[in-house]
Amino acid sequence: MRGKRADLQRLFHIVKWCRKLKAISDDVQTYDEFIDKKNYRYVDLSAFYIGQLGELERGLSGEMKNTLADIPWRQIKTCAIS
Repeated sequence: MRGKRADLQRLFHIVKWCRKLKAISDDVQTYDEFIDKKNYRYVDLSAFYIGQLGELERGLSGEMKNTLADIPWRQIKTCAIS
């Protein structure tokens, strides 16, 4: 899938993963609480969600990234899991 429709679909998923990360950050208040053994699921999920953000960023067109130039795409790109 290419073009604007593909970009919009990727953006939808980017927003979805960001909301899931936000829900995790709302549930834990500190870094120590986040990495606590009882919260291991949060660490695993967060790593997965961040990796997904990086992968989705790589699929966006240059035109869409230019349109949304206020988003730090380069920083997001570094999150991609190789």
